[in-house]
Amino acid sequence: MIFMFKDIKIIADGEKAKFSAELFAEEIEIRTSKKPPVFDKKTGDCYVELKLVDESESEDFSIEHEKEKITVTAHRLRGLIYGYSVFLRKCRVTDGELALTKDISGKYSPYMPIRGHQLSYTDMNNTYETWDEKQYERYIRDLMMFGTNTVEACLGDDEKHTDLMKYSFEEITKIKSQICERLDINFSIFCAYAKRLSDEESSDYFCGCCHNIPKFNFYFPPGGDPGDLQAEDFFVRCKKIKKDLQKEFPDIELWPSAQAPHQYANWGKRFIKEMAKIDGPVYIRLARVATPVIYDENQKFEIGKMVQIGDGTDATVFATGVEVAEALKAKEELEKENINIRVVDVHTIKPIDRKMIIKCARETKKLITIEDHSIIGGLGTAVCEVLSEEYPTKVVRMGMQDRFGKSGKAEQLLKYFKLDSEAIIEKVKE
Repeated sequence: MIFMFKDIKIIADGEKAKFSAELFAEEIEIRTSKKPPVFDKKTGDCYVELKLVDESESEDFSIEHEKEKITVTAHRLRGLIYGYSVFLRKCRVTDGELALTKDISGKYSPYMPIRGHQLSYTDMNNTYETWDEKQYERYIRDLMMFGTNTVEACLGDDEKHTDLMKYSFEEITKIKSQICERLDINFSIFCAYAKRLSDEESSDYFCGCCHNIPKFNFYFPPGGDPGDLQAEDFFVRCKKIKKDLQKEFPDIELWPSAQAPHQYANWGKRFIKEMAKIDGPVYIRLARVATPVIYDENQKFEIGKMVQIGDGTDATVFATGVEVAEALKAKEELEKENINIRVVDVHTIKPIDRKMIIKCARETKKLITIEDHSIIGGLGTAVCEVLSEEYPTKVVRMGMQDRFGKSGKAEQLLKYFKLDSEAIIEKVKE
């Protein structure tokens, strides 16, 4: 069945509901070239009613759908926007008219509490850094069509500013905050730069960019991400900035973001040092998900030389990147069942450590490779190429099985695609 919304009207009563109705009307005009009228009482047989009840912080909303009559009920402005967005997303435009192909009745509750989007303002010459205020509002409204409830302003280095950037850092921060205030979504600020060495300078800059902004929910202090400060120093900075910010924003929330290192202590500096020895291009692949520190500062690191962890002979698991930690979890669990494996950290795919691969093939009963990457052209392929020439052995390749990926939390995706410790245990036991 098709529901045709010809000559659609919008019903809204109350200041916030009417504001959402005006936004809704603009969205319909963009799609159909016709702006529907807004009434405060139901009229006619074709309308969308936007109704605010029991105002609260809840983002839940409901939709009642009866033929060409729809009522969106929510507890706050953003809920009404989410509600009419469902209607617009489900509609198709036919000859300048909106049409629904199915009933959209139901109760809706956003799954994740934070559904954010970062809008930086740096000298990187991204398109949005050249926008004006209207373009920012248009973009944020588009994000809300898909449920965004938080916009994060990412501050750049105030000493770097291009001619294409229309605003100062203080101005753009205030503009984004004002837009979030109008649209009833959260506003946060992240600052990646920590070149201002003292906590006092860092706080002065951060608080200066936030001064007099109308909405400010939480912040990420400079120094923790991308990891300029050690944990103890970063904690001191966090306390300093929070104390200063609370003078103007008493309810501000501190969300410290600190990048945990990879398996090696001070791995970044050590990688750069080794890279400098190579005459030619070098590529490093990084993951955003935090991984545990596996080695101490005394661990020897050399490009092209794998690191063997354990001497088990039941199986070898060649792992790279985030999969090293998963392989070690599997190793620990398997030991409880008297199954002893070794984990080989393949921190360098090219050049590949041929000697280690052959050594493990000779010494262990089973070979497994695992990577958060396609099994085609990655770690598994590299190991198989070596063995096919030097010591033909069956290899179980774990990774993306030549299929499209999905979006989600890293831990959820590892489990979904069977790339976590449980999946490794299953493969070892097969």
